[in-house]
Amino acid sequence: MKRNYLRVIAALLAALMLTLPLASCGGNDDKVDTSPSPDTSVVPSEIPTPSPTPEYITEYIGTVYNVSSFLNVRSGPGTNYDKVGEAHAGDKYTVLEQNVGGSEWHKISFSGIEGYVHSDYLTIEAIQVEVTE
Repeated sequence: MKRNYLRVIAALLAALMLTLPLASCGGNDDKVDTSPSPDTSVVPSEIPTPSPTPEYITEYIGTVYNVSSFLNVRSGPGTNYDKVGEAHAGDKYTVLEQNVGGSEWHKISFSGIEGYVHSDYLTIEAIQVEVTE
């Protein structure tokens, strides 16, 4: 029986000797760490601002055709108005108003002024133009 006690004591001593080095590995656990902890917070990335949806307007472009040399551009909607210039086949102009006053004359932007041409000599195409501020 004495031998059993010796074996138990020897086993306890062996276990104690094995655990002593492990107990000292942690350092001094009684002190509280007061150093600031690193900032591990996640900074949200900037949310991209969506681009504004472009706005469009319809513009009308008139192309001179059906003329042998040139077309008279008039100061008003009729042949009785003064001639303000000449437009040649293939020339393109912004159409400001179509069929002015129910007539067959279109008002165009001609060299910085308003001019009028007969509808027999102008084909009109609608185009979409982006509005810029």
